[in-house]
Amino acid sequence: MKKRIRETTFFPYLMENHWFKETVALYFNGEYEAKYTEIMNTFFKKGIIKQKNGDLYTAVKP
Repeated sequence: MKKRIRETTFFPYLMENHWFKETVALYFNGEYEAKYTEIMNTFFKKGIIKQKNGDLYTAVKP
């Protein structure tokens, strides 16, 4: 993540990328939404991803 992205569009955006789908299919039995939710919850708890006004952004400097 380099910039802000609407929270409602982030999962659909990931699903358009081959690397996300291939990785989840290979290592996590294709449970795309469950894995996305798990990862996002972990990132929120660790402060890696922040949310403001419906947007997601990273707290990690590139």
